[in-house]
This record gives sequence, structure tokens and C-alpha cells, in this order.
Amino acid sequence: LLRLQLGTTNITSRTFQGLDQLQYLFLEHHAPCCLSLSLPPNCLVSLRSLSSLSFQGYCLTYSQSIYLPTSLRHLTMRNSCLTNLQELQRLFPDLLLSASSTPNTKPRALFLEMLDLSYNLQLKQAGVRDLSVLTLHSLILDGTPLRALDLIMSGLLHLQFLSLVGTGITKLPASVTGYSELRALDLGKNKIQNILENGDLPVYKALEFLSLHDNHLQSFPIRFLRTLPQLQKLNLSMNKLGPILELPEGPFITNLKVLDLSHNQLCDVPHGAFSFLSQLQELWLSGNNISSLSNESLHGLRWLRTLDLSWNQIKVLKPGWLYSLP
Repeated sequence: LLRLQLGTTNITSRTFQGLDQLQYLFLEHHAPCCLSLSLPPNCLVSLRSLSSLSFQGYCLTYSQSIYLPTSLRHLTMRNSCLTNLQELQRLFPDLLLSASSTPNTKPRALFLEMLDLSYNLQLKQAGVRDLSVLTLHSLILDGTPLRALDLIMSGLLHLQFLSLVGTGITKLPASVTGYSELRALDLGKNKIQNILENGDLPVYKALEFLSLHDNHLQSFPIRFLRTLPQLQKLNLSMNKLGPILELPEGPFITNLKVLDLSHNQLCDVPHGAFSFLSQLQELWLSGNNISSLSNESLHGLRWLRTLDLSWNQIKVLKPGWLYSLP
């Protein structure tokens, strides 16, 4: 692993020679404004084992056609002056294979597991089909103003993990329905009050992890969650679901194994509130105003392994309150 805070240092084509075993390379500039960094096209050629490459706080405006090792799996460009996704094609042609290639000019395949473009505050545009040939599992766009609709237009549809933390969105756009293969979706630290409860619902039938932490939810998004048959982990912490927890009755997201309701101003857990979550293994209720618990409050959680009640106002634990939790 090599971490460099370069300042205005120049990088040449020979800077990284001899580092053929290097797996992680971080180039960082921690300042309010990004710093210009020029990279020769072949400066990374010798890094045959490179798995993760990260640029933070650097502007690569004067660089182009940078060679990326085929071993690369994680690429990060945070806090830069990136304005549109099309710039990636100029910087890293290997990422976006040419659709016009012929058998005689077969492009060099590059498979990325993760692309992190977080906190690029000027990233607002994604051209039509810009990313249609990019093979990618995870895309992180935290703190950027790029709209979900723009992502759909870019042609990047086969994601498994999408993170839009702190992007300022107020609802889950219906256009995101194109991501039917998503397994994990993080929409934390936004301004979502409801999830199209009165409109067309997005379809995420493969979704296993959903985070809506630190939003403005005032009620359990029942209708939406009923469309998630594979959901296993649900984070609803730091919302406004209190003072009384109202959960649906009957069979509901029966595969759910982790539920986080921390910091939701909850004062009371009604009898049998979690009885529909027969497979739940972790329940997080910290940072609420719960004052008492009984056996009935936790009824039905026979597979529970972790229960967090820290930072509450608990004064009474009734006899046998853990009887339902073998």
C-alpha cells in the first residue's frame, strides 16, 4: 500500500517503476479546493498487481488516455472538478470499451467492481449511453448533484450496489426502476419523507440491503417494503417514526434479518410489534425514549441474537421480559 500527499509534485512515466507488487495506491490532497495533477498516459503501466486506485482532491483536467492495469477493481475520484461522466472516457479509455471495435482491434477488457465518484460537487451531467459498455458492480455518488434519471440515460443499468448518500433527494424517483438487479441501495442523509406511497412503486425484487437512515420518514414505508421479497437488512435509523412504533400486521418481509430503528424518538414498543419478523437476528433500538419492556413487546423474535437498547430511558424491565428470546 502506498499513500501519497503530493502537493504540486510532478509525476513522470517512471515514478512508479519497480512497484509491480503494489496493490493499493492513494493520491490525496486534503484542502477545500482541488489541486491540478497531470499524469502521463503510461505512468501506471508497471503496476501489474494494482487492485485499488484512488484520487482525492485532485483535478485531472490536463491528463488524458491514462492506462489502467487490468488487475484494477476499485477506482475512486473524490473531491475533484469532474463535471460529467463523459470525462471518464477521456481520462481512462480502458474503462469504456469502444462499441465500434472489430475482431482485429479487440479492446483490452477491464472489469471494475467499484467506481466511487463521491463529493464531486460539479458532477451534474451524464450523457446518453456514456456508460453503456462499462461493466460495474458498485457505484458510489455520495454528495453529488447527479440525478438518478441521468444515470438511467447513461446506460449503466446492471448495478448491484448504488449509493446516493447526502445527494439532497426528496423522494425515490420512479426512473430508478431500471435498476432491477440492485442488491444494495443506500439513500441515507437525504430529505425523503415518503417513498411514492401514493404513486407508482419502484421495482427492486433482488434488493437485500436498504438504508434510509437520517431522512424525514414519519411512518414505516409499508407499501414499498412489501415489494422487497429478498430484503434482509433494513436501516431506518435517525428518522421520525416515534413516539409509538406502528408496524404492519401479518406476514411481511419475512426474510428480514437486521432492522435498525435507532434514534427515532420511540417511546413505546407495543405488544407483538415485531411478531411478523420471524427471521430477525438483529434489532437495534438505541437512542430512543423507551421506558419499559415486557415479554409481549419482543414476542415472536425467537431467532434474535443481538438486541441493542442502549441510550434509552428504561426504568422498568418486567419479569420474564427476555422469555421470548431463547
